[in-house]
Amino acid sequence: LRHELPLHVLHLEQERLARAVFRHGHITRRIGAHLEALRWPNGPVCGHCNSTECTKLKGKSTRPGVYWCNECQKPFTVTVNSVMERSKIPLTKWVLGFYLMAASKKGVSSHQLHRMLGITYKSAWFMAHRIRHALKETSYAEKLTGTIEADECFLPAA
Repeated sequence: LRHELPLHVLHLEQERLARAVFRHGHITRRIGAHLEALRWPNGPVCGHCNSTECTKLKGKSTRPGVYWCNECQKPFTVTVNSVMERSKIPLTKWVLGFYLMAASKKGVSSHQLHRMLGITYKSAWFMAHRIRHALKETSYAEKLTGTIEADECFLPAA
């Protein structure tokens, strides 16, 4: 039944499902905890001074995931020194944006991110540029050496 629907209807269903999944607060907390585990496998590290002497802030007025560095006396989160730093876009939308940019064969436009994530075009443009910048600066951008094997590869003539 699903395969009989027109492509634009399937696309709208995927957008609605993605928004519905990420609306719930417990998923936001789980994504934050998962990012912390990926970035800090041996415990939190201050993004300002690289100290491991940190205290997790707790309380009603403190947002989740905030730590206090005991050395430089500054608060920090898992987003400090990352492409998500100083962004008002929720982590759930960042993660979905990463997924959409990485899973797309032909790339994702800012306008498509704007529609799919339910954020403004300006925020989508900002997010897309930050993600592309992060991908450009990885060690994967270096030239490959040695024997390289690839399946179904097209190499244009120089």
